[in-house]
Amino acid sequence: MKVLITSSGADLESQVFPQFDRSPYYLIVETVTMGFETKCIEDSESSNAGIDIALTAIERGVEVVLTGDISDEVHEMLTNAGVTVILNCNGTLHKHLDSLIAHGFDEAQFACV
Repeated sequence: MKVLITSSGADLESQVFPQFDRSPYYLIVETVTMGFETKCIEDSESSNAGIDIALTAIERGVEVVLTGDISDEVHEMLTNAGVTVILNCNGTLHKHLDSLIAHGFDEAQFACV
């Protein structure tokens, strides 16, 4: 499964960034192999960073997004494309990925609160 996580840093030990639209990094993780791709958007000049990230997630076949909070527009875009959005995440990316892999969406959602 592919998971997109907003992040404060470039690796799995980084903290989940609390705001999807302003995240300095996001990682797309393949949970089978735990391989990931990091995108730094600190220097992005786009005022539509959240929309751009959501479009990338959809194009790359992401199934789940883990983040702290997200704008209504971007949330709707993702869910309309069939992407599950799990909010209120905090702590390390690795923690949430482990929970998602071990317990599925419901437990991961619980672990984010």
